[in-house]
Amino acid sequence: MSIQEFIEAHKEMGRYFFSEKAMDGFSSKIETDFYPYDCDQKFFVTSEQDRFGNDNTRYYTVRVANLVDLQVRTIEFNAHRSLRQAVKWIEQCETIKVEY
Repeated sequence: MSIQEFIEAHKEMGRYFFSEKAMDGFSSKIETDFYPYDCDQKFFVTSEQDRFGNDNTRYYTVRVANLVDLQVRTIEFNAHRSLRQAVKWIEQCETIKVEY
């Protein structure tokens, strides 16, 4: 399953993570395609801006798409200062701890 197929299935299930309002509310952008983790879960990276308008800096968040329940879970919210840093974290990850 590609990330685009996941997004469509997620929306069809009535989920809202990728909705226009949710994405706009956090100034979110999907930065990568899927990176494998296991058969049922795939990593991807989003970026967000300070939603309180304090600056225009983008921060990068590692997410997990669960292909079974079509949910998106956060691993490290705004933990990375660059896309490169977030991708490096994914490449070195051995176990995941979902934040929410």
